[in-house]
Amino acid sequence: MIIYYQLKFMMKPVIVILIILGGPSFFVLLWSGIIYMISYASGWQKLAESYSTTYMPTQTRSCSCLFRKSISYNGVVQYESTQKGLYLKTIKLFSIGHKPLLIPWEAIANYESGNLFASYKSRLVFYKFQIKVKGISIYINKDIRKIQTHE
Repeated sequence: MIIYYQLKFMMKPVIVILIILGGPSFFVLLWSGIIYMISYASGWQKLAESYSTTYMPTQTRSCSCLFRKSISYNGVVQYESTQKGLYLKTIKLFSIGHKPLLIPWEAIANYESGNLFASYKSRLVFYKFQIKVKGISIYINKDIRKIQTHE
C-alpha cells in the first residue's frame, strides 16, 4: 500500500514534465505540418521544383499574395523585382516547405497590372498585380512596375 502511494505521488511530476516537454513539441510538429501542407496546396512546391534558388537579393519588400485564388499569404511574402526575374520568399516562420523562388521573366505566361479583384472566401480582395506561372495564378498586392521594363 505504501509503494502504491509512493508511485502515485511520483507519477504526477512525470506527467507534468511530459506535458511541459510534449506540449511545445506537439505544437511545433503541428505547425510544421500545416505550413508544409499550405506550401503544397498553394503550388509553391511545384514552382520550387523549377525555380528554387540560393540567390538572395540585398533588399526585399513585404507583400501579400494569393496563390490559386485559394491560399492567402497575408503579409508573409517578401519579393524583389530583379534583372533575372521575380524573387519571392516567405518570412522565417513560414519557411518550412517554402524554398525561395526566382521566377525568370520568360517563365511568366501572362501578367496583368492595375486594379484587380480576386474572389477569396466569399469576398473580393483588391490586388495590383497578377501573374501566371506553370498554370498557377499569383496575385500580389503591390504594383511591380519593373516587370514591364525587363521583358
